[in-house]
Amino acid sequence: MKTPTPDGLMNRCQKSRCAGIERDPEETRIKLAPVTLRFHDGLSVTIETRYHFPGHGHILIERIITDISDPAAAVTLEEYVKASYGITEYPQDMRGIELSVAGETSQTLTYAYGGRCLCAPLARSLKARIPAIHAELRLEAVDDPAEAGLVTEGFLFNPYFTFQLRRTMRKNRRMITRLLINSL
Repeated sequence: MKTPTPDGLMNRCQKSRCAGIERDPEETRIKLAPVTLRFHDGLSVTIETRYHFPGHGHILIERIITDISDPAAAVTLEEYVKASYGITEYPQDMRGIELSVAGETSQTLTYAYGGRCLCAPLARSLKARIPAIHAELRLEAVDDPAEAGLVTEGFLFNPYFTFQLRRTMRKNRRMITRLLINSL
């Protein structure tokens, strides 16, 4: 059982295991074993994750709440990506990367190691344009807009950027996101 942090957040990405792999000419699909989260208040939630790899630099991520101990309860899921670029464990100079969020409002900033954050309600897309390697990384809400989308710029001793899409969900609801890497 994983204990929530003081702010109630749990990170279960390190505890997943593969439950099945399917391959066909169009894509590869990986299904992870369901994970049950138990909160201090007694609420338990079971989440199933599926990854779809259709090729061309796209990954589709599907999260489904398959069971919840209190049918009236809702939980907030957050799909996030923490990224940088480089050829070693030390990132390259991140200045000049353009970070943006598009939703009910759209905002953009140029990476300058300032620890700034952009947030938009009803977010559809989070984007990083990385001119030094002629690439663009995007995290998109596929089915419905996320309730909130956040893009966070790192700072000197945490030189990364982070994408976060959040959605409050109930039993049998799904959150589908797409991670894309494209050439500029």
